[in-house]
Amino acid sequence: MVSNVNQSLKSRTVQVFFLLGLVTFFAQLAFGYFFADLATRPQIPRYLPVLSLIAGNIQWFILSVLLLLSLRRKKFEKCLSYLVAVTLCYVGYYANSTVHSMVLKSASRKPFSSNDWKTTRTDQASSARLKEVDDLVRSGKLIGLSRESVQELLGIPDSIKPELSEYIYRLGPERNLISIDEEWLVVHFRNGSVTSANIMID
Repeated sequence: MVSNVNQSLKSRTVQVFFLLGLVTFFAQLAFGYFFADLATRPQIPRYLPVLSLIAGNIQWFILSVLLLLSLRRKKFEKCLSYLVAVTLCYVGYYANSTVHSMVLKSASRKPFSSNDWKTTRTDQASSARLKEVDDLVRSGKLIGLSRESVQELLGIPDSIKPELSEYIYRLGPERNLISIDEEWLVVHFRNGSVTSANIMID
């Protein structure tokens, strides 16, 4: 009888910490989305970097505490249950994001148009740059062009890094299930000519 009660309590404890792992993972996603929205505002709150750091690592802090307690008591059920839940969430999230991103990119691709590129809004997921950048990069149209020719084709860069000889163009929100980051086209020059053009996420 006592053995059955202990087994039931152990099973319930495992379920509780598995649920805790799920809750902390999705809470981290929600916080990430919220802080990403705050970061786009004209005045970024001073506390944002600190809160982002805490929210981004809270599940690992919980895991560390559970691991230390497990090592002291030599009982690892809680720690393992929590770790399995978080790991499954990460695997599921990134698998889903990868498939979603591939489908979204494939479905929205359009041939490059200089006029569309220069006139589109880059703060929306419907940005023409997001739809046309794959064709632009894959075609190699930029390779060998001078700085003047690139600006004539793509317009004035959103950012210029003279020390790296790079022009950077904002494309729009990341093509993903949850758009936290931005996509950028980085055009690299050497001896005054384009040597590479790559899509970066930051």
